[in-house]
Amino acid sequence: FVVTLFVINLVLSRKNALVLTLASIIAVIYLPLLQGWEVSGYTDSNVISSLMLTLLFVAVSVMANVLVNRFQRLEAINEIQLDEITKFQEISSNVLEQIETGYVVLNDALEVILINNAAKQVMGLKKLTPESLLCISPELYKLIIDRREQHNDQFAFEYNQDGVSLQVTLRALRSSHELYLISLEDT
Repeated sequence: FVVTLFVINLVLSRKNALVLTLASIIAVIYLPLLQGWEVSGYTDSNVISSLMLTLLFVAVSVMANVLVNRFQRLEAINEIQLDEITKFQEISSNVLEQIETGYVVLNDALEVILINNAAKQVMGLKKLTPESLLCISPELYKLIIDRREQHNDQFAFEYNQDGVSLQVTLRALRSSHELYLISLEDT
């Protein structure tokens, strides 16, 4: 019965849960207590048992309300944090798209995670893949492979593409996943 009260207090509104808790106290505790007094008379053990059950029901109700309030606060905090993350992602995306330096982020499998417009423009691409990177600059692709084997944190080199001289920097990003950042600057 106590578990049922607990669930009722979690699921229903505070007012409805309070009404059901009070009804339960009356139905389960006071009615049998009154009937017991009529049949067997007044005893201290009946009164103490009834008081203990009343306290248990009230404690369960209060505990459930506290949990509901905490869950509601956590949900509100979660929504605020989600809004902040979304705003941060929008700002980051806008900044990244407006920077004149080309940036490409590759994962461990050399798949493109992120590429900004400047990198697409410099490399003459709409989408960058490891294969297209190999076609555009075998030197860059080879250096990325070598870097992974040598575990160098950062290196740079210069190469020409379609008459444009580019300074290329590759560095490992610190994250929970192995990621590489390639920056492309027109020299």
